[in-house]
Amino acid sequence: MSTPDGRDALVAAAIENGDIYSAAGAFTAAQLSLKNVEALSTILLTKRRDALRLSRWEHTPASVLQAIADRANFDQMLRTRLMKNQNTPVSGKIVEQIEVLDRALLGLIAKHTQTPKALLMRLAIEDHDVMLLKAVARNLSSDAEVLDRLIQREPMKLASEIVSNPAASAEMLETLYQQGDVYIKSAVLGHQRVLAGSSLISSGFMNKVQVDAGIRSGKSTLKSQPDQLVLQRQLAKFNLPMALLTTLAQSEDSAVRAAVASNSAFVDVHLMMTDQAPAVRRVLAARADLSINQMQSLSIDQDVWVRVWLARNNAIDRNTMLHLAQDKEHEVRRGVARNTRCPLSLLEKFAVDDSAWVRAAVAYQANANADLLVQLASDDDVDVLSGVASNSHTPKAILCVLNQHGDADVRRGVILNKAADRETLLPILQDAYYLHRMMLVWSKQLSTADKWSLHDDPDENVRFAVFKWFGDTFLKAEH
Repeated sequence: MSTPDGRDALVAAAIENGDIYSAAGAFTAAQLSLKNVEALSTILLTKRRDALRLSRWEHTPASVLQAIADRANFDQMLRTRLMKNQNTPVSGKIVEQIEVLDRALLGLIAKHTQTPKALLMRLAIEDHDVMLLKAVARNLSSDAEVLDRLIQREPMKLASEIVSNPAASAEMLETLYQQGDVYIKSAVLGHQRVLAGSSLISSGFMNKVQVDAGIRSGKSTLKSQPDQLVLQRQLAKFNLPMALLTTLAQSEDSAVRAAVASNSAFVDVHLMMTDQAPAVRRVLAARADLSINQMQSLSIDQDVWVRVWLARNNAIDRNTMLHLAQDKEHEVRRGVARNTRCPLSLLEKFAVDDSAWVRAAVAYQANANADLLVQLASDDDVDVLSGVASNSHTPKAILCVLNQHGDADVRRGVILNKAADRETLLPILQDAYYLHRMMLVWSKQLSTADKWSLHDDPDENVRFAVFKWFGDTFLKAEH
């Protein structure tokens, strides 16, 4: 069968294939032709078991699910599967029959991300089931108007769900902060609308945040974990006064001190350099404003993960990096090898490291040159070879060997390599692993004829991907 040159030819090929996955892939592209839609619908919808299978499949396009919903005749199992599939458009017969649906289906509709706002508002006004209202509050299709209706009805019963919704307004968040418990307060402070200095939040609310932090300062630390949770959230997010941060840096609670250490407004780093809690020193090791003396001090810390975070720190100075490159712990050496500022001289040393984990870090490094990658290509460790296969500096000759490697991870590395050309990728079209063949359908290096060679692939996922890619490509070209 020749490579299709348009939507009609693609539909004809799907009909010739005669399976539901090829038809599903071509269905969206067939929409402008009633004849094509009917032909593909015959393949998709004639058998109930095929409709059930597609209703549950996570890749089924919305257009196919809509066609199934329109012809479902409200089969209970079919409706349930449609409502569990987040690709299903919540419209047509499903919405028209809302009064006759059972509570389980209504619950699925309340959760569905494509449920129209009007229907969510209707549920928010009319329904009395708290669990269903919670689903509406969590639904990302619920806007501030829907959430406002919910908060008027059941403000505190729905508080945790409303505060988790990105559409919650600043006014709602302030109300929930003032009325909620410590868990709600912490959730409010974590909301994306609550930004330090944001005009969305009133000065009264910001003052309340600072007062909450202020009364928890010093060595008279909170005894209850929930209140500490609120304080830690405040410390991590708001530019609190330096005097307050300095006081909190002496808190008896290590989690509070760690939160202070993570706050970029806190500049008295020296106060925490000898903190007894490793968690605090680990946070410090990742800061970009450390002095050379502070880095050198942390480079000999007894906690290995302090040294690891320092090794990964892009602000690290050369001498400290050289010191950590000799660390006895392979995780620390790997941290240096992963650092984007790691020089070639160190990468050459790490390429012969006793730890395969360190050598793998070199293989994935953007700074590794072709000579180094050729050297690593003779390694027998799969992690190392996967890094070599995916590195854009790896010579083509090496990639043409690795594309036939016995380990799937290595071959996948070649597919993911942005520098791999058509000649390198062609052999993988015959790969035994279906996922690799499917990935190649979206490869920019392969031609349309190359991709079409998979149109009758034995795996349904690959066939669907081929017909979907061609359909999308034709639609894009037309528009």
